[in-house]
Amino acid sequence: MIESQKNLDVRLKALEDALRLDAAKSLAVPLLRKDVDTLQDALRANTVAIQTEMGRLYGLVEWFLGLMFTIALGFFGLAITNYFRSDRKLPKEGPASST
Repeated sequence: MIESQKNLDVRLKALEDALRLDAAKSLAVPLLRKDVDTLQDALRANTVAIQTEMGRLYGLVEWFLGLMFTIALGFFGLAITNYFRSDRKLPKEGPASST
């Protein structure tokens, strides 16, 4: 336990010395933090936009499938209607007459 605390103190001292000696490094950490925060905000905004578009796409697919089902049902009804009408309109063929 004491060994790990001493090791941690040495590493912290080295980090503090590096930050004191080089001002650019000490300024880079807050700038990096700001960049990370900006990227996180952009990621959240993009996630919300993607979820919105997925919802729109889902609604569009629902309407499209409903339309296809309605068209198929209409064609099926038309085919049945034409089938039963064609039975009544066909003339009955009698003996063939040759003239």
